[in-house]
Amino acid sequence: MTQRTIELRSAQAKLIEHERLAAIGELATMIVHEIRNPLTTVQLGLDYFKKLDLPQSARVRLALAADEARRLTHLLQEILSYSKPQMLKLSKIEVDSLIQELLVPLQAAPAAQRRQIEYVPAPSPMQILGDRDKLKQVFINLIRNACEAVEPGETILWSVADG
Repeated sequence: MTQRTIELRSAQAKLIEHERLAAIGELATMIVHEIRNPLTTVQLGLDYFKKLDLPQSARVRLALAADEARRLTHLLQEILSYSKPQMLKLSKIEVDSLIQELLVPLQAAPAAQRRQIEYVPAPSPMQILGDRDKLKQVFINLIRNACEAVEPGETILWSVADG
């Protein structure tokens, strides 16, 4: 087999894989849109019930259902973002200042209620090359997951180390 034949077969395999991934992306987009419509209706219904004077046990269940609906909405958004080709906007990012910027909104998020988020910065300033928005989303997801993993009253320790 010649080198040219090997290269052509490799290119063909890559093209087939690319087409398969594109088809999966289109299917994911279609499914997300089909789920999002009824989910929005469910969320509107839950929002309506929040206005009513309900017993404590019903309010707890309603809050749980609303949190799960928000989580599903977030999951659908993540699926959509993965089904599209990603274009990175690379820039120098000072990690500590980005995290300091995120701390206040993260501590105010519903998932962080009754949980303490303690941030320990790196001993010296740290810059990285990356996509600021994507890195923000990674940090938000990590802290949200940490909040879901710990019990109310516990502390989440967030530290950055050079390594």
